[in-house]
Amino acid sequence: MARVRTESLRKVFVVPPPRARRGPRGGPAPAPSRPASPTAASPQPPGAVATAPPAEGPAGARPTAAPEPDAEEPEPARRRRRARAREATRVVALDGVSLDVPSGEIFGLLGPNGAGKTTMVGILTTRVRPTEGRAWIGEDDVWRDPVRVKRHIGVVPQRPNLDFQLTAREILLFHGAYFGMSGKDRARRADELLERFQLTGRGGDLVTGYSGGMQQRLSLARAIMHEPEVLFLDEPSAGLDPQTRLLLWEIVREYNAAARTVILTTHYMDEADTLCDRIAIIDHGRVIQQGTPGPSRPPSPAATSSSSASTGIRPGCRRCSRRSPA
Repeated sequence: MARVRTESLRKVFVVPPPRARRGPRGGPAPAPSRPASPTAASPQPPGAVATAPPAEGPAGARPTAAPEPDAEEPEPARRRRRARAREATRVVALDGVSLDVPSGEIFGLLGPNGAGKTTMVGILTTRVRPTEGRAWIGEDDVWRDPVRVKRHIGVVPQRPNLDFQLTAREILLFHGAYFGMSGKDRARRADELLERFQLTGRGGDLVTGYSGGMQQRLSLARAIMHEPEVLFLDEPSAGLDPQTRLLLWEIVREYNAAARTVILTTHYMDEADTLCDRIAIIDHGRVIQQGTPGPSRPPSPAATSSSSASTGIRPGCRRCSRRSPA
């Protein structure tokens, strides 16, 4: 069993400004060539005297270079403009998030797109380094001992990141070997998971021929192959059919029944009501509400994030409280 904690997590992504184009040797890019005039491009008859194209502007005037756009801009104004441009490229994904998830709990993170849910999962799974703050899995600091932390966690990302050059069985076997499982144990575990996730008949096929739902099932099977103490599910049911969603819910409950911790991000209110012991709503990088879900209604896998499932913390978030029309 492992407790998950965060303390004042802050993550700021700095998007670099676009670079000016460079020439082949690092100099400025050459100006685009100007197309030749029809007069110069037209062939001359034999014996004709070539004439120069008529000059533009007053006679004897020399062409002058176009002035720089900011040549007349005062230096203080130029510095202020550049400072504003640099400030606009800083994106605050998390802003002082502190959470405490006890061992053996299913904890849900809800919020709109861009709220910071995936960034939170990335920090807790050692993929994203926080700008400020700390996080722990059990007694291990995530960024002081990431190798040790990885042995205690399993991750199902938003999009399947499977190796398309391998079969489903090979993916599970290689994952078990990566975590030090013996050959006999990982072969037994792989057979159990293929059967549990209804993939036994396709275990010897390359995953390139798998549907999206089959790939997501395999991603979950791989995540629990080494039986981690903490399982992270980043919107695992997005885009799944109702039957696959029900299967996923059942497997998550079974895994949690062994006193293992599950952290789930989702847009589906009925999924949070059905699975989670506690939920937190994140918006603009901050936790705006935490609490226990209200009475659950019968599961409805086809429902969307605007479903009418009732939760005790719904009044704290307008986006999560919208009800779909009857």
